[in-house]
This record gives sequence, structure tokens and C-alpha cells, in this order.
Amino acid sequence: MMDIDTSIKLMFPDGIPEAWIDNPDFSTYLNKLGMYDLVKLRKELDHLSVEKSGILNQTQELAFSNYKTFIQTAECYREIFQQFQKTEKSLEGLLDKVPGFNASCEDFMKTCGEIKAERQI
Repeated sequence: MMDIDTSIKLMFPDGIPEAWIDNPDFSTYLNKLGMYDLVKLRKELDHLSVEKSGILNQTQELAFSNYKTFIQTAECYREIFQQFQKTEKSLEGLLDKVPGFNASCEDFMKTCGEIKAERQI
């Protein structure tokens, strides 16, 4: 049997990935592995290979069975992205015109003030 620290150093010479550190399942699994002898570790390696293969097959089956949905989602995403780009360009154009509009409004107010002043005379 090997202590946990030695197991960690052997399996993760660069340190444990940060996302795994607080995972209680990870520490439980490490404890379990630390108690295995060489025969059980080899069996565990085989078990992990089978599990990995099963997960890969499930992922492929999901991808194939949901292909149409995936394509529709990608098309929707593309369309929404294009709409956002158009909206962004329109907004940029509007923002570019605001200072000119503001100046025109100020000129209009000045002209109105002048007309009002002339009428009062």
C-alpha cells in the first residue's frame, strides 16, 4: 500500500489539475487506488480503458442521433451572430451620427431663440 501523497506525486508529477482538487469523488478514488496492489491496479487500468471506450461510443452515438439538432443549432447560432453583427454596425452608425444631430439641434435651438427675439422687438 502507498500513501496518498506518494500516489499523487507518481500520477501527477506536475500537480493535480485545479478543477479536480476540491472534487470529493477524486479524493475518494485516490484513496481507493492507494490501497490497491499491482494486480488490482492493472485491472483498474483495464477497467478505465473499457469505461473510456464506452464513453467515447456513447458520445459518438449522441452526436449521430442528435446530428440534425446540432446542425439546426449551428445554423441558428450563425444567423443570430449575423444579426448581432448587423445590429452592431447599425448602432455604430447611429453613434457616429449623434454628435452631428446634437450640433443640428443646438443650431435649431439657437435659430429659434433668434426668431423669438426678433418677434419680441
